[in-house]
Amino acid sequence: MRRQSATQVLLILVGLISGSITVVAIPHIWNSPPEKLAIICTLVISGGLLLTGAVWYSELHSETSRYIRLPAITLFLLGIGGIIVGILTLRPLRPSITQGLRTILTGLLVLVGGGLAIASWRWFHRQEMRYPLAFLTTGLVFGLSYVLFNLVDEFLAPIPTPVLLLIPVSAMILGLFVLYRFPQSDSH
Repeated sequence: MRRQSATQVLLILVGLISGSITVVAIPHIWNSPPEKLAIICTLVISGGLLLTGAVWYSELHSETSRYIRLPAITLFLLGIGGIIVGILTLRPLRPSITQGLRTILTGLLVLVGGGLAIASWRWFHRQEMRYPLAFLTTGLVFGLSYVLFNLVDEFLAPIPTPVLLLIPVSAMILGLFVLYRFPQSDSH
């Protein structure tokens, strides 16, 4: 019981802290499509983690378990939102020099967003919580590190490549940690 309440509080704290950092960064870096996409994705993930922790905490002594499906819903919203925001911010059909690159990036966002939406829909029906949480924490590390680097970029010297390589490695390690250490759903 104590481990579960610590997990709920951790989800709430991570959601609050990452959401607050992202909201503070909005006025400073809201100027190009990648930053907009990173901010929106980070806010969706932060809100989903915060809501999951809060609902789980409120249902601690209850017979209901609505919180189990919240990470899958958040991942579904992230996938669909990624498709919509990618199309709106990258505007692949606008004539420009970089039209081909924009079209390719939009296509990749649509594929990734569609894949996330389909996978999360399956996990929603299976009432699986671990896989969506692993994806959300990995995505949060990527999005938040991108937001933070863009926020403090003008104050830092160029970041060396080994430090930049630590971001995906740490994101994958955190995702695998959540996947294998998180309690398995009881409702299979």
